[in-house]
This record gives sequence, structure tokens and C-alpha cells, in this order.
Amino acid sequence: MVSKGSDNYQYSVLMSVYHKENAEYLRTAMDSIWNQTISTDDFVLVCDGPLNTELDSVIENMQAAHPETLHVVRLEKNGGLGNALNIGIKECKHELVARMDSDDISRADRCERQLKVFQTHPDVSVCSGTILEFRYDIENIIGKRELPQIDQDIKTFSHKRNPFNHPAVMFKRSVVEASGGYDETYHLFEDYYLWIRMFQNGAVGYNTKEPLLYMRTPEDLYMRRGGTATPQICSDSTSGYAAPAGRVCQTTSPGHSLTQLFVCYRTVYEELSTRSFTSRSPHPHIFSPSVQRTLSAGM
Repeated sequence: MVSKGSDNYQYSVLMSVYHKENAEYLRTAMDSIWNQTISTDDFVLVCDGPLNTELDSVIENMQAAHPETLHVVRLEKNGGLGNALNIGIKECKHELVARMDSDDISRADRCERQLKVFQTHPDVSVCSGTILEFRYDIENIIGKRELPQIDQDIKTFSHKRNPFNHPAVMFKRSVVEASGGYDETYHLFEDYYLWIRMFQNGAVGYNTKEPLLYMRTPEDLYMRRGGTATPQICSDSTSGYAAPAGRVCQTTSPGHSLTQLFVCYRTVYEELSTRSFTSRSPHPHIFSPSVQRTLSAGM
């Protein structure tokens, strides 16, 4: 097991919040980090633009309770999740960074399990795991998202789906930065785009089979995030894996199916797989005309 006093396995937590988030959900999400079996000494919270009174109150109370651990970064304008995370990564003081969304709930042993993966498999650069979708409370589980466990299967899976559950990832900061970080240019694809660039740079992935996190799935999630009003079952009949990861499968535009979104994944992968990326090389913001047409159709 990972030693709670091990300097080699300290970690930062990175969370972004913006004005439309629910204050009580934020409180619960942050409490789930404070209650980890191996605690963090570096919680970076990026406020993506001005917030509201309720959110600010939660943050002020958390700062009072954890003055040495909680580091709040306030941005003047909302710039999107990818931009906020890039800024937050630079503020993290540890090599290992656990991502956390402001409305989800980490299981108490989440970070301990992931730290053990990095201890047992030092070549791993990014690790996520199974997440449980819930509505109203964590006793009401409505879905489960499992992914391939080992690197070879993860990379094969990435040809057509998002290979990591973004709300539950822990990654090596240096590898993310060497790959150029998140890119908000591809809205809703910023995490997938990052993973593929990391793979191109030789990164190794791992997914735990044990559940790491409860992901909140309210009834209006699909409408609030610009998608369809009816929840859709995310599954891959050929592989048996739940897909796609993160929240991408819940943000299909009205009139577009998950099949079209999966085509986007495949098309983006095929284009990116022909390129190599480093922090010193420019991101290929301009896809070929065929890819641009596919993205436009799928979004």
C-alpha cells in the first residue's frame, strides 16, 4: 500500500468552477477530496470567471477551514475548461495531479488507489478508472462506465472512443505539459485531444476496474449542456466497454446521434495519428477540410 507519509506520492488536486455550478454540489465535491484516505496538501481551485454569491461563500468557508491547502486562482473572464485547467496545472506543486469536477463525488479511497497504480507501475503517465453515474444521491446509481485496463487495450480503444474517464483522471504534470496541455480549440474534445497527443509522445495509460468516483447526472444535464433531453445509453456493442468517457457522450447536439459523435472520435484520431506533438511544436488547429466537415456535422 502507499504510505501516507511518502514524499514520492504526494499529489495535487485540480478543480475548475464557473458561475453556473451549484454551490451545494461544489461543497460536496470538495468535501470528498478532504475526506480522502490519503490527503492532499495542494488543492488548486480555478474560478473560471466571476462566480455568484453562493459559490463564493462556499469557497470562502473552505479557505477558512483549509488555509494551507486550498489555493484559489480567480480568472477575470470565463475562458473554458481547457484554458482554466492549463492555468491550474501551472499552479500545482506536485508531479501527480488528480482532476476533479465541481459537481462529482470522489470515493474516499480514489486517490489512494491511483497513487498505488503510479507506485506499482512507474511508467504510467495517466490513470483513470470506473465511474458510477448517479441521480439525486449516490444510492441511486443509474449507470456505470468501465474502460480497458492496460495500455495496449487503452490505445486500441482510443481509435474510436475516449480512453479515460476525465472526471476521474490522475496524471503526471510533466507529461501533460510536454504534450502541450489542454486545447480549448476543440470544444468537448479537449481531453481526448490531449490523450492522443500524450500517446503520440509515448505516454502509458492505465484504468482501474474499481470505481473511483460518483458522477452526478441530473435529469436536465442534457439540456443544460446543450444536448438532447433524453439520456442515452453509452455502450460499445463490439467491445463491451462503456463509452465514451467523461461527459462527451452527454453533449450530443439536438438532431445528432451518438454514432455521429463516435465518427468524430474516429476521424479526429485518424488525423492526429499521423502527427507528432511536443510542447515546442504548434498544435494543428487547422484540420483537413474532411475532418472539419465531420466535426461540424457531429457537433
